[in-house]
Amino acid sequence: MKLSKKLALLLLIILLLFSVTSLEAEEGDRVKVTGQAQIEGGDLAQAREMAKSDAFRNAVEEAMGVLVDAQTRTRNYELLEDSIYTQARGYVAEYEVLDISTAQGQIQIELEALVKEEDLAEDIDALELTIHRAGDPRIMVVVPDDSPWYKESGPAAETEIISKLVDNGFRLVDQEQIKEVRDSEVVRRALDGDEEAYQQLAAEHNKDLLVLGEGFSELVEERSGFYSYRARLEARVVKLDTAEIITAQGVQKTEVDISRDNAVQKSLAAAGAEMAEYLLEVIPEAITDTERSLQVTVSGIAFEELQELEEFLKNIHLVDGVYQRDFVDGTARLDIDGSLLPMQMAREITEGSELPLEVSGVSGNKIELKIE
Repeated sequence: MKLSKKLALLLLIILLLFSVTSLEAEEGDRVKVTGQAQIEGGDLAQAREMAKSDAFRNAVEEAMGVLVDAQTRTRNYELLEDSIYTQARGYVAEYEVLDISTAQGQIQIELEALVKEEDLAEDIDALELTIHRAGDPRIMVVVPDDSPWYKESGPAAETEIISKLVDNGFRLVDQEQIKEVRDSEVVRRALDGDEEAYQQLAAEHNKDLLVLGEGFSELVEERSGFYSYRARLEARVVKLDTAEIITAQGVQKTEVDISRDNAVQKSLAAAGAEMAEYLLEVIPEAITDTERSLQVTVSGIAFEELQELEEFLKNIHLVDGVYQRDFVDGTARLDIDGSLLPMQMAREITEGSELPLEVSGVSGNKIELKIE
């Protein structure tokens, strides 16, 4: 029995050595990594493949370290796991086995891998992992407050939120457009949670996310010529296409100044700054959520072509389900459940389908297609 195991291990080493590929032909990032796997039922060949896959994944993760910062990797781990790590072998151009060993029912492989860094970088970029690329959401911020210069220069909390979001790469509605709707009846209804108001704002301003809230200030104390004011700020983030509330949060900040107006302004601005920090955490998580439903509209399509498209969509990697909603006069609507971002899905459709499809629009979680 012992001889049989030794012979199997020897054959395994020979197979691995014959799988060595020269590391001189391709360009990329060379990394040394190890991979491990359990030996189940004495099946060394299967364990070897699993250990190699683990090593390839580790190689890609190490190469990715120079392309994506740790915070982004942590925040988008599930997305990376679905879209990058599962196809790690495809990023390894060549590899060389350096060592192989077994111990305590495990096999360990050490190898040097040549990772196609350019391909990896392109795919990471295509995943749109950075905030401004993750669906590239267009955001509308409407947060009226009771600051004394509200009508002239805009609400202090709203201004602070917008400033920080812009600094972090988000696309926001121009302030002039906000002035036109800030005190409108539709915004008031939206503040009351009216879903139709959300849809009206989406239709009128063609935006993906709405940051909607209100700020209030109150005198805490007046002493020795100083004014202490406490600001209370409440806000929610709404996906305008579905009226889904992503998050709701409230913050309070207190500031002191010799001027009453300045104390109010400072407290509201401080509350806006704290709210912005919170939004910078939750919005990226929401727009890179690995579970999402995409709404696809296809125009100019025949019924037979629609059946073909449905079958194609069902076979796309990371698609969990495809549901036809309606088909009227050559236009069909479908919902696609899965973990692909809208731009990823659009690319999968146009590059993989045999139908002559053209993407005419991508907005939020909606994709518009037409038959050329």
